[in-house]
Amino acid sequence: MKDRIGFIGLGAMGKPMALCLVRADYPVTVTWHRNRAPAEELEKAGAQVVPDVVSVAAVSDVVITILPADREILEVYHGGLLDGLKKGGICIEMTSALPSTVKIVEQEALSRGIGLLDAPVSGGVARAAEGSLTIMVGGSKELFDQCHPILQAMGKTIFYTGEAGNGKSVKMINQLLNAGNTVIASEAVYLARRMGLDLDLMCKVINESSGGSWIFANNVPKSIIPENFKPGFRLELMKKDLDLSLEYARREGIVLPAMDLVSEICQAMINQGHGGEYYTIVSQWIKQQNRRE
Repeated sequence: MKDRIGFIGLGAMGKPMALCLVRADYPVTVTWHRNRAPAEELEKAGAQVVPDVVSVAAVSDVVITILPADREILEVYHGGLLDGLKKGGICIEMTSALPSTVKIVEQEALSRGIGLLDAPVSGGVARAAEGSLTIMVGGSKELFDQCHPILQAMGKTIFYTGEAGNGKSVKMINQLLNAGNTVIASEAVYLARRMGLDLDLMCKVINESSGGSWIFANNVPKSIIPENFKPGFRLELMKKDLDLSLEYARREGIVLPAMDLVSEICQAMINQGHGGEYYTIVSQWIKQQNRRE
């Protein structure tokens, strides 16, 4: 018999991840906060909807959380999740957050006889819907092995990273590179356009050369060149993820000047009202600085 899964956090990533679990025939229970529509969609797919976090925990063997940020993690875990989950239960915390936050929650969970895995994801909304995310997992290896089938329902590539907090740390580094590569790629595309290059050909050459990257292979041709910034992973969330690395660096006395600049560029576009658009909208900041097109 499959574990009963509680799922908390039905945002852009969480809703399709929860749907993947339903399609994998897990008994899934969800709740809602502010917006009931995602929970209703899950209910139509076969999930159970209950009124609050405590009710989710009470009927679950494993509870998965994927939330906006650190504050919400602490609110949910302190606000009923750990109280409602039975001893022997398991939490899988999938938010992009500080490693210190998940370590606090892990210690509180362990003191109650509850296991916890730290398992942030990468891949975006499309791969969440496909169940093909990359998942970076920290925590007990025994618990990782036990929960591997659940993770496989949501992810194609699953890495065990060691102790709890390591998953969050690896995700922080990934987002630092993602944001930085996006800004650099945007500058490269702008320069190539001003040079009059065939941009499709340029992409083919770059992706077979040392300057290639995931960003250049995917977001440059699909978003940055055609200036297609339809909702996906929002800029405001990328800024939040990037700032996790900067906050950690400041605490440790580490200077990251390039990433400070990237964060400022993201904030400039958010200030213009673009925080809810796909994060590649930062490419328009490069265009604005030159004021010629």
